Amino acid sequence: MNRILMKSRVRDLILAALCTTIGSAIPAQNTRPKVTWHWHLHQPIYWNDQSRVTATDRYEFAWESITEKDGGSQFPENNLRDIFGKDDRKAVYQGRTRDALGNIGENHPDSGASVSYSGALMENVEDLANAGQIGYGGTEWKDSLKQGHGWKTSTGAPRLDLVNFSFHHGLLALLDSEIVDMELKTFQEKVRVELGSQYISKGFFPTEMAFSVRLIPVLEANGIEWSIVSGHKVARACPDYPYVRGTGGDICNAPNMADARNPAARNYIARSAPDSRGTPRHANPLSYQPSWIEYIDPNTGEVSKVIGVPSDQAMSYADGFGPLGASFLTDLEAANDPAQPSLVVLAHDGDNAFGGGFSYYFENVPNLANAAAGLGNETTSIQHYLNQFPPAESRVFHVEDGGWINPDNDFGSPTFNQWNYPLITQNGFDPINGWHNKAREMAVFHAALNRLLTAEQVSGLSRNVNRIVFPDTSTNATERGWHYLLGALDSGNVYFGAALDQENKGALGCNEMAEHVDPLLAGIANSAMDMTPPTVWLPQRYPYNPGSFNSGPAHNYAEVFNNGDFAIWTFVYDVSDIESVTLKYRMDDDGAIGLDDTANHLYTGGAGVGEWVDLPMEGRPFSKDEPFDFGDVDYFELPLHISDHYSVEVVDLREVLIDYYVEAVDLRGNVTRSPIQHVWIGDGAGSNGGGGGTDVVTIDPAPPVRGQQVTVTYDSTGRSLAGASQVYLHYGINDWETVFSPDGEMIDAGDGLWTYTFTVDDCAAQIDFAFNDGMATWDSNNGSDWHFTATGPPFPNECGEQPTQTVITVPSPPVRGEDVMITYHSTGRNLEGASDVRIHYGTNNWTPTAITDPQNAAVMMETTDDVWEFVFEVPQGAVQIDMVFNNGAPPTVWDNNDGNDWHFPTVELINPEFEGWMFR
Repeated sequence: MNRILMKSRVRDLILAALCTTIGSAIPAQNTRPKVTWHWHLHQPIYWNDQSRVTATDRYEFAWESITEKDGGSQFPENNLRDIFGKDDRKAVYQGRTRDALGNIGENHPDSGASVSYSGALMENVEDLANAGQIGYGGTEWKDSLKQGHGWKTSTGAPRLDLVNFSFHHGLLALLDSEIVDMELKTFQEKVRVELGSQYISKGFFPTEMAFSVRLIPVLEANGIEWSIVSGHKVARACPDYPYVRGTGGDICNAPNMADARNPAARNYIARSAPDSRGTPRHANPLSYQPSWIEYIDPNTGEVSKVIGVPSDQAMSYADGFGPLGASFLTDLEAANDPAQPSLVVLAHDGDNAFGGGFSYYFENVPNLANAAAGLGNETTSIQHYLNQFPPAESRVFHVEDGGWINPDNDFGSPTFNQWNYPLITQNGFDPINGWHNKAREMAVFHAALNRLLTAEQVSGLSRNVNRIVFPDTSTNATERGWHYLLGALDSGNVYFGAALDQENKGALGCNEMAEHVDPLLAGIANSAMDMTPPTVWLPQRYPYNPGSFNSGPAHNYAEVFNNGDFAIWTFVYDVSDIESVTLKYRMDDDGAIGLDDTANHLYTGGAGVGEWVDLPMEGRPFSKDEPFDFGDVDYFELPLHISDHYSVEVVDLREVLIDYYVEAVDLRGNVTRSPIQHVWIGDGAGSNGGGGGTDVVTIDPAPPVRGQQVTVTYDSTGRSLAGASQVYLHYGINDWETVFSPDGEMIDAGDGLWTYTFTVDDCAAQIDFAFNDGMATWDSNNGSDWHFTATGPPFPNECGEQPTQTVITVPSPPVRGEDVMITYHSTGRNLEGASDVRIHYGTNNWTPTAITDPQNAAVMMETTDDVWEFVFEVPQGAVQIDMVFNNGAPPTVWDNNDGNDWHFPTVELINPEFEGWMFR
């Protein structure tokens, strides 16, 4: 049996056996889908320099910064009176979460919520309360947390669970494990001192829900048993994940096949998130079932594990931005497993937008609890659920890197795009020579870390967590260094970047750290005293999907082709300078990593992987200041220290999965190895192989008729699914506005032909197709999918008004070297009613240049009201054509498809003299 298929079958059998494995431990109880909440509360240290108010050598708290601003100081530029003075924030920071649960406790005694209340927020609120300022006072902020924790469910779980969190809101998935450990230890120390050790939770919430399995060993070492993760990231680690690009699907890169380690889910739920956050797919029930997540130590093979508790991304966002009913629970009933009931975790900010307001806590929360109960479902808490339904040891899943879909410019990117934007120059993306202000922060943080760790090692000074959190006269230089370094890490500084003075706050803390520890390093460089190895930032790759198509914000939301060559780069720093930095990679034998595979995760390797290949990496200084005059940052505080940039190009590997890591050696011979990462490299010919042939997919009848059956025939000959033992039809309607699950199991008609018959939905203006083998291989027509216009009777009233497709090309797809007619429908768009519409168009994701200048765009012809046409010849070198529209006169009004533009892949006319068109 094929090894990949065998591993998938084994996993499916394990999951099917779980009812027998854990069912006997479950007492009689409600086993229908359940719902709970997580509310995230945080405010950062806004001025991470030595306090200008207190004599104690520590950073500055909120009221201290306010008094400095009142006295005429320019910094911090944030308006802290407004930030902390909002009535809803004052209420939620001082007890509203407790009050909301108290309000529903009589009717729903097992209901509960987890709360992440950062250490930095505690410090700021305590500072304001001690001063009795802007509505804060006394000890209510911690008394409320204690009281809510004291309310217990029937299994003894706290109804208000103050879960572990990064003290300073650092994006831990991008930070060194030493920093992660200190952020957790300092948070727990703050909780222990302010509340008591009994209030330290078993749970964890990752900043921005940005999780990576690399966090697991540190979480486990700090007594953490479970972590909230994104259910979207669980689904994206399934080999049959139905990736759809854009607002009807994911607004970020497609998953890389190296992460396809979960069982094929078959059944997916697609829910649109408000504010065009896309339509993230969740595997049903896998994305709703707490399961174990594991990390294998690459040195020892030791397995660390915690329970991953998935959160529904679309419903979380909806709950935070408007009233939410309970009907979403009914979608889970069909796949619900009574032995491990589906759990919907609604996780979002609890102090911002609608989700931070009175109506949310005192209307939405009880309304949802009552509505769920009315359907026969229950509200619960995560800990109460786990007390009732602990996952079996054999129930294991993988979670792709990335966070929640909320942040603009990220939307769940597996590379944490909003905190880790690709490097750029004036000419575009360039991982070898580029620079970016977000990456610069990581270069500064990791240089500071190396200096701090080296200072600790050479000085022999102790590390006491209490003295780091609560500096006093007994705090030593390295402990004070930790205090300032940790205070620099707030992910909001990286997220907002050029807003106000945000881009300077990381350097402020790191420089303050350096002033304390640099005297300890005098004369240490290149001496035998230095036994601290280099600091290596988590290696990055660009593009994310080599040999395939890439998309998302970093690619202007288009699908951008990559031939298979890619770069790996990182930041490296050592007090004693660097001797060498080497990329090591090896090939996997079967192109897949199973949940039960070990060799891929070990430096020593083993059966199933090859030998390491060495590629020397080239280093260069990374600029402390903006080198390209982009004009979007204002650095008035440059860092004293910054890491160097190291990179190498990986070329000529195709259709292979590789493991890789970076090894750095300093001049003293100290060695650091980065974590092992994995990437699937495509064939360089397309995202899933194949082209756009008109004979690949046929339908009968054509056109399809609403309410009647249609038979789809797919010819796999010469395609990516040629030779597949089973082919599935992934189908939807109206440009994937609705997606039907599970995918249809097609019938093998012989000679590579597969057929499937279904009834066309009554609301279909268009039917949409892609195909897969139920594992990791897709044929999506090079990312364009297949689309057929439906006809028939008028739409029923329940369909609503059917939108007209905004931009249509004839022919479709456009043909290189031939004319294409563009039809633009402006009804309901920015340009509706315009007297003049112009098309600005280009090729290959606007590379190298657009065909028309944006201010001198081509004039379109209005054929009927709000219908505009334009014809041009598609250049021979155009892999795709790109377009936006404007009104041609100041003030200029644009329609750029909500920032996505329009992009249409082209095809090549192989034999123009042939009767009919034959496409590659």
